Amino acid sequence: MKHLCSISALIFVFLPFFVYAQEKKTSVNMNIKNLTLRDAYEDLDAYQSKNVYSVSTYKLLQKGIFYPKPKKINNRLFQLDSYREYLPDGRKTLAKYYVENAEGLTKYYYDSVFNKLLLTENIETTKVRTYRWLFYNQKSDLTDEFQYAVTPENPFEYRSFIRNNILYWLGKDTRVEIVTYNDKGVAEKTDLYVFSSGFYTASLPSYQSKWQKFKILNGEYRPVETKGFIFADRSVYFTYDEQGYPLTEIWYKPENKLENQTEYYYYDNHHEQVEQKYQSLGTKKAGRTARKYDKFNNLVSEQSIEYTGNLLDLKLIEYLYDDKGNWIEKKEFLQPCTNGQFGKKELTSYEIREIKYYQPGQLPTAYKLPKLPGQVNEMRKSIPRQALKKQREVNEINKDLKAGNFDLEISIKSSTDLAAFTPKYWTVNQTVFGNLDNVAGDEAVVAYDTPSESQSGHQRCLAIYKKENKQWVLWHQTGAPVMSDDAGGMMGDPFQSVKIEQKSIVITHSGGSRQKWNYIHRYQLINNKWSLISARSNSGIPCEYWISMDYNLISGDATISKVVQRCADRTSNQEKLLWREKLSIKKILLMDDLIPGENLLQLPRRKENIYY
Repeated sequence: MKHLCSISALIFVFLPFFVYAQEKKTSVNMNIKNLTLRDAYEDLDAYQSKNVYSVSTYKLLQKGIFYPKPKKINNRLFQLDSYREYLPDGRKTLAKYYVENAEGLTKYYYDSVFNKLLLTENIETTKVRTYRWLFYNQKSDLTDEFQYAVTPENPFEYRSFIRNNILYWLGKDTRVEIVTYNDKGVAEKTDLYVFSSGFYTASLPSYQSKWQKFKILNGEYRPVETKGFIFADRSVYFTYDEQGYPLTEIWYKPENKLENQTEYYYYDNHHEQVEQKYQSLGTKKAGRTARKYDKFNNLVSEQSIEYTGNLLDLKLIEYLYDDKGNWIEKKEFLQPCTNGQFGKKELTSYEIREIKYYQPGQLPTAYKLPKLPGQVNEMRKSIPRQALKKQREVNEINKDLKAGNFDLEISIKSSTDLAAFTPKYWTVNQTVFGNLDNVAGDEAVVAYDTPSESQSGHQRCLAIYKKENKQWVLWHQTGAPVMSDDAGGMMGDPFQSVKIEQKSIVITHSGGSRQKWNYIHRYQLINNKWSLISARSNSGIPCEYWISMDYNLISGDATISKVVQRCADRTSNQEKLLWREKLSIKKILLMDDLIPGENLLQLPRRKENIYY
């Protein structure tokens, strides 16, 4: 929902000796996907009036959650959730967050007149400091971002480098090619922006939206067309009213076939909004949501109705404002609705904000800019050159891989060096050491990423090694128990870890999209064969339900349970057991035959199938 009280394109706040100039919302810097800059501007529209110096946000203390320094407000205990300081125009200068016993801190360093953001410093509880330096050209357009970390083990640990190649065309169009170099100095992705009069286009190969077009509406860019959104053959179009509020979002499949659409209607000077969705390929009205906003354009109610006309739960929000129009108290309620009848509303969230404003003559906190490490400028020059060389090497490797010139299995049988077993073009993902049998000696388990492709990404190999007479000997290798690198659904790579515990190999996976899942499989050497001895699985939708299984294949004992879960906020949830069932089914599953997630356990009484 666009705020009615939009900020003017350029704001000047006069204080002694300083002029604070906020960047135009239509500038190049404000529209490229640079997360560091966007973080500094994150709260720009969060407050009705500027000159906010600091904001402390407190959340109602949840039962069963320990916080070291709760604060009593309005006779109730709250925990400090975040603390932020700002420049008078709304850019951040300091941000702290608190989660139970953890604390994080980010400092924002600007130039001497607070115009350009030059550096952010993130301090973690582990004593790791992450630095992101920003560099600009003479037109104040961002050209480079360099990230490194300082750790107890390493005073300069390179993380990433982003180079913005900027080309100005006769003063009319601006072309920005953004190349990201990863922690290995390899060019990972290239984004392309072309800014023209009144609009710009963005080609973003690594994002869900592959190509987008934005137009200036009411002083800022709005997306009007997207191609390759989630699916390569999809197109999405957006329309707006004169004030920049969205009117329609329409999806098309190939050959301009309507897929689905959403329409927005406004009443009471945009303080009431109705969002209407369509089903049946965008032709039949589906569910709709009605929202109301107060005079400060903050959401006060939200009510959804299913396509059947069934009313869903009502969300209500109450605010208490200060004399500047900024809320200092926010309560969220949920009023359940069953068969059209509303029940008692329940408090789901309670926040308090303590806001301090700049006083006449007060200056913002200015942090002394640290010295730029010499390695930064050296690497800004060397990384692009080295990346070109590495790319040529990668091209040669890809040529070999395309021709199938790589090993399908480990061919070396023994070596004094564990690394010698790694076939050409394979990479080691994880290595663990431990004891896997009752015979004296060392054992190692290595998970490899291989070049072999499957329907769910690149295949993996698990190898077990044993040390005999100072020689590592290949004991067993298999491609079954470790999932491919693209088998985790929307969550990506599902492989989490491999461990050696109690003479067993323990492998953990997780994945999913809206519905999440995770597996823990434990293998042991039985009668000279690597066999599955136990499996644990969890699957479900967070804040809705979970189905859990704990299965001992040796004893045959299996316990399966289902709980419903209701989340009040990010720090707490409530669970209620729906059912629990126990089975006794002895099974023998060999490591070489097991594919995680494709093994079935049937529950006859429930008429449900559990996969592990």
